[in-house]
Amino acid sequence: MSFWQKIPQANETSFEFTKSQLYAAFQHNSKQALSEALTKGLASNGFSSFAKSGNLHFATKTTNMLPVLFFVSMADDASSIRVTYKAPVPPLKALIEDAIKFILTRN
Repeated sequence: MSFWQKIPQANETSFEFTKSQLYAAFQHNSKQALSEALTKGLASNGFSSFAKSGNLHFATKTTNMLPVLFFVSMADDASSIRVTYKAPVPPLKALIEDAIKFILTRN
C-alpha cells in the first residue's frame, strides 16, 4: 500500500453504515459472513481485495488509470462498517464516495 502513503492526508475521508443501512446482500450477523459478502460484492463491481491487519482493503483504477483505494473495518458483531478512502486527486472524492455508497446501500 505504498501508494496509500503518497496520497495527502487531506484527501482521506471516512463514513459509516449501520447494518440496517446496508444493501440486503451485506446484512449478516457475523463478521466472517459480512467480510465474505463484502469481498464478493465489491469484486463483482470491479474491486480487487486483500485482507490486511483485520481490515478489508480494496483497490481498482479509474478509466484514466488513477487508483481508487479504500478499506473497510467492521464491528466485531457485524452491526456496522466504516469505510475509509483516499482520493488521488480532490475532484474524485465525491465520485468515489458516491460509487462506494451506492454499491453498499443501493441508494
